Amino acid sequence: MNLDLLFDITIAFLSNTLLLMGISIVYSLFPNSLSFNTRYRKIIMGIVVGIIGIAIMSNHYELAPGLVFDARSVAMLLTGMFLGLIPTIIAAIFMSIFRLFIGGDGAFVGVLWVLASGVVGLLWRKFRLKGSLLQSKSIRWYELYLYGLFTQFIMVLLLLLLPYPKNFETFRQVTAPILIIYPIGSLLIAQFMITQRVRFFQNQKTLESEVQYRNLFNDSQAILILLNPQSGKIEDTNQASLIQYGYTRDEMLSLHAYDLSTLSKEEVKEAIHQSFEVGSYSQVQHIRKDGSIMDVEIHSGPTVINGVPYLYSTIIDVSSIEESKRLFLDADEKLKATFQSAGEGIIVTDENGHISLINPKAKEIMALQDDSIGNKIFNVCRIHSAKQNKPFKEHVYDALRKNITFKSDQTYSLISNDDQNTIKAIDFTISPINTKDELNHGAILVIRDITLELEQQEEIRYISQHDFLTGLHNRYFFEAEIHRLDTERQLPLTLILGDVNGLKLVNDTFTHLEGDNLLIEIATIFKKAVRQEDIVARWGGDEFVILLPQTSLKDAQKVYDRIKDLCIKSMYDVITPSISVGIATKTDPDEDIFDILKIAEAKMYREKMAEGKSMRSNLIATLEHTIIEKSYETESHSKNMMSIAENFGAYLNLSQDDLNSLSLLARLHDIGKISVSNALLNKLEPLTDDDWDKIKIHSETGARIVKAIPELKQLTNIILHHHEHWDGSGYPHNLKGETIPYLSRIISIVDAYEVMISGSTYKNAISLQAALTELGNNKGTQFDPTLTDKFIEMITTNKKDD
Repeated sequence: MNLDLLFDITIAFLSNTLLLMGISIVYSLFPNSLSFNTRYRKIIMGIVVGIIGIAIMSNHYELAPGLVFDARSVAMLLTGMFLGLIPTIIAAIFMSIFRLFIGGDGAFVGVLWVLASGVVGLLWRKFRLKGSLLQSKSIRWYELYLYGLFTQFIMVLLLLLLPYPKNFETFRQVTAPILIIYPIGSLLIAQFMITQRVRFFQNQKTLESEVQYRNLFNDSQAILILLNPQSGKIEDTNQASLIQYGYTRDEMLSLHAYDLSTLSKEEVKEAIHQSFEVGSYSQVQHIRKDGSIMDVEIHSGPTVINGVPYLYSTIIDVSSIEESKRLFLDADEKLKATFQSAGEGIIVTDENGHISLINPKAKEIMALQDDSIGNKIFNVCRIHSAKQNKPFKEHVYDALRKNITFKSDQTYSLISNDDQNTIKAIDFTISPINTKDELNHGAILVIRDITLELEQQEEIRYISQHDFLTGLHNRYFFEAEIHRLDTERQLPLTLILGDVNGLKLVNDTFTHLEGDNLLIEIATIFKKAVRQEDIVARWGGDEFVILLPQTSLKDAQKVYDRIKDLCIKSMYDVITPSISVGIATKTDPDEDIFDILKIAEAKMYREKMAEGKSMRSNLIATLEHTIIEKSYETESHSKNMMSIAENFGAYLNLSQDDLNSLSLLARLHDIGKISVSNALLNKLEPLTDDDWDKIKIHSETGARIVKAIPELKQLTNIILHHHEHWDGSGYPHNLKGETIPYLSRIISIVDAYEVMISGSTYKNAISLQAALTELGNNKGTQFDPTLTDKFIEMITTNKKDD
């Protein structure tokens, strides 16, 4: 063996060692679990190894020109063994090209060294290195050495492909150094990479275990908490705890165990200490973030994670379970309370029909003095029906023997056990008591007193068919009767439709309460005018209708006459009741009854239009008469007002229409006082502020009255504002100056002047001159100054003429 050559090759190999270690660095920097694209990763690895290979080949030992030796075969062997196919191909391309670049007689064999060593490495990877930790651990150092020796033996054999005679000379010189040095070098680096591989898989397994643990920890439906056993601080927790307690993760990790517990801080610390020593189970109450309480079971024990001791607690929300327990324990008491306080009578029997339980309501309904426990139920409950043939006793036996439930209708009655044997209307249900074994366990009778309910139903039925105010049938009932009686047998069938005159006027004048009284009076008139079998109904607000079966138009005219006569003779003293009436008769079965109703309605409206003006004149006269009766001063005041107003209107050269309106205004300006009480109008004492408030309403009432009468409608605003003042201090709307209607300003002067010279119940009369002076003093404030001057001028002129 040439020791010098061995030394030189060894030195060259050692100089390549650091470069060879670069392959192991690549191996550690590009683990299989790296997240970016696998193909790109392998390409990058191949390029890096190719560059390292070129560096190795650049630092070679040259045996002869064109014959160079380096650690390229070791580099390619390790690349194939540990990095895989793609990096090996790329590195082989790089190193093969570089070897060809170096050139010389050994270029071809040098390329074969690159390719052959890479293939040998890939074959070992395929059949020996399967990617698992177990497989990696089973590889021993001697296997790596022998495989490295085998590879270098192939490399030495390839030297024989050199040109003759260099092949044999080179083979002789380098075989021993290569077979000694290169296998040892490949063993050392391969062993290092195997160690890296084992460590990688161990780390990966640890990471997977941690991920599994973390997934199990977080995904658990139970609350899991890791506590510091010394301080009780929460070190880790899972999603279930965040959901149950309502905290965020950061908030939860800032808490201590005693922040969650209803126990004191000292009690919690003692429990943690005991749990860490021997483990524990406990049931306590925890507090959520929102302050609500939940019942929990806690299973705690010590654990060590990464060398750090913790107290590991599994917490289960048992609120629903505890609530179920509480409900279960409370159910019997509630059941008893329900049984005792139920609004229905409840009787429980055994399988033979003997009473075993009875509640107070059942005893009340049946008027029992004792419990009657042990008696047959049908002897105690005397239930019967006039319309049902099957006796109550048989229904009991059906429930007990045939498992049949029976529910009564409203035809059953109960004879109570009091001295009077009071009969009550009842409904009841009798049902078998069934359990899973389907055996006869008795029956339950639920009984309810419906006597009052039936009376109320009858009352509701009456209300649903009658008008609440007048007591007459309502429109709903009347229309049903029209359909029922609209048959040929009932012909001739006559309809009379009536409309109350002046209802709105009465409502506006005397309030709706008095309007209701008028409607009641009209209803009385209609009932008096017809036979008992005839149907009278309130058709609408102020309309009434009569249905006269088997009544001709001639006979119906007699009803019409009676209605009119009864109105005249009515004792209703507010106004004389007035009704516009229309009559129509169905004589042909093919006629539509509602067309007949329309004919009656048309006739009614024609009569209303024909009589309207005279009716309204009568109403006005009635209202004037009423207001005159309410106060003596009003009668004289009205007459004087008319005289003065007519003179002043003529003095002002008013048109004839305005003169007519002014005359009516003098009569009716205070018509609204009809709604003021007699006591207040005739009060001798000074009027209070409240009295004045009531009197002031009369201008608005008067406006509503005249607005309802077409002939007086033009007086509405004049009457409404005849108490307004020039300076805006009047009522009801505080109008000022010329915004006050012209005739209102005139009548206010006339009204004030007449009251001053005639006096009233609460003011004495003054002289004519004093009254004129008073008007002058108030012009520009209460009165229109121009009209006041003209009025004073008129009165003064007339006085001189007199």
